[in-house]
Amino acid sequence: NRYYFTTKSACFIINDDGSISIDTMYKGINTLTIAPLNDSVCFYGTNDGIYRNGIKLQQFSSTRITKLRTIGSKLVVCTQEGAFVVQLTEEGEPGNSSKILAENCYDIKADNSYCYIKTGSGLAIFNTKDWKLVNAINAGTYALSINDYLVEGDTLTLATNEGVYYIPKRLVCDLKNTVIPTVYLSCSLTGFNPSKNIAEITYSKKLSITLSADVLDYTNKSKRIDYQITYNSEAISNWQTMSDRVIMLNNLKPGKYIVTIKAKEG
Repeated sequence: NRYYFTTKSACFIINDDGSISIDTMYKGINTLTIAPLNDSVCFYGTNDGIYRNGIKLQQFSSTRITKLRTIGSKLVVCTQEGAFVVQLTEEGEPGNSSKILAENCYDIKADNSYCYIKTGSGLAIFNTKDWKLVNAINAGTYALSINDYLVEGDTLTLATNEGVYYIPKRLVCDLKNTVIPTVYLSCSLTGFNPSKNIAEITYSKKLSITLSADVLDYTNKSKRIDYQITYNSEAISNWQTMSDRVIMLNNLKPGKYIVTIKAKEG
């Protein structure tokens, strides 16, 4: 488990024991992204193509490489012209490549089954068994800009200009039918992860909490979000419709609060 990082003048490796060493395969290339395959093979993406252990590859020559990542025996390449998957030999030599996306790509992340590529329009998700597109989240549909994302565990987390969205992967990675409209909470400044469904907060006088929610159902249909609040198992409000995706809880007393949310079309 090594961590590679570059500067304009050198490439460094953080080793398992925490020590830092200089990458001896680095040849002074102005590197934008690094993708190590093993201890002896490393790929470097630059403004002028890809280098393998400091030797320039013929593939993607004169192409600006925005991101590289090795996934199994594949090298995934992001460029301004699209995303590509390159087959690698056991020795890490590149073979045939195939284009899987035809738009500007910026980042690559993966879990055990899927590859998530950040694009100019949002996020594209591929099955790493056959590299077929599983889903594409068009951020513009929801007036969002995806700044970063995490793919650990069973939740896809999107850091956007409108907050942090937690989406169960089963809704975007294993699609068999149209996704049922579902509400996802965006996190507050406390860093509460709503996918855990519960949060404990130390009581203070005049405590107030703000919750926000939105609907990501991958359609252009209009939606409405209703909510109800219970305090110590008793309803303290009728069902209400959210305004501006925000729920305000003011001057809270100590106790257990449950906010129930429903999404409706129309």
